[in-house]
Amino acid sequence: MFIFIVSASVVNDLGVFVDERLKFDSHINYIVARASVRANLIHKCFLSTMARAFKVYVRPLLEYASQAWSPYQLKDIKRIESLQRRFTKRLPGFSHLKYTNRLKSFRP
Repeated sequence: MFIFIVSASVVNDLGVFVDERLKFDSHINYIVARASVRANLIHKCFLSTMARAFKVYVRPLLEYASQAWSPYQLKDIKRIESLQRRFTKRLPGFSHLKYTNRLKSFRP
């Protein structure tokens, strides 16, 4: 009996994507895309309860298994942070505030 080992450039293990260089770029791209879709849906449907909906539907995607794939490169941190930056800027009455002030007021 022969066993063949198949190589793959990206592997999904327990919901976390890892590439052949043991980097998490694919995972970060995947979660940012999924979280963006959910954040846009919240903006369209839940104007009065956006902060709560963000906590329930978006943050779990961004935080799932973050202890394993915790971003350390500035480009990865900025990509993930940009989602929250865009979300808070689109909240009614928040667009004129600086990002740090939006975070203090939003407190997701």
